[in-house]
Amino acid sequence: MPVPPPPPPPTTSVGGGPLCTTILTCGGQRRQIGSGAFGGASPGATPNPTAYKQFFATITSAVDSLDGSAPGEIASSFHTLRASYDHANALVQSATTFEQMGTAFSALDSGAIQAANTNVQNYLTGTCGLHSTPTP
Repeated sequence: MPVPPPPPPPTTSVGGGPLCTTILTCGGQRRQIGSGAFGGASPGATPNPTAYKQFFATITSAVDSLDGSAPGEIASSFHTLRASYDHANALVQSATTFEQMGTAFSALDSGAIQAANTNVQNYLTGTCGLHSTPTP
């Protein structure tokens, strides 16, 4: 009896237009940058605040560049996220300790920002077909 061929590799189908395609591309870049910035630390090493600052600046820049391509149904929510990331990034870049950075990130916890994030996440999941997965 012949052995059946293996199934084709999984493909990623992205709907929703340019924003969805760009988000998918940015996700891959974020994982690559994050693994480069944080993956080389040896156990017990003191974390480097500069790597975190660079990583967060890169993420903020990506959010900034995507703001103009958000479709009408999430444009307002995306703009809210962009403004909050810009504010948090300014605080992170001026921080000298991880504790100060943590305070900067707490600015992302407001109800309006959480609602905007939920709206954008629902769009990315429902329209783009993208799902959050843990970064290895």
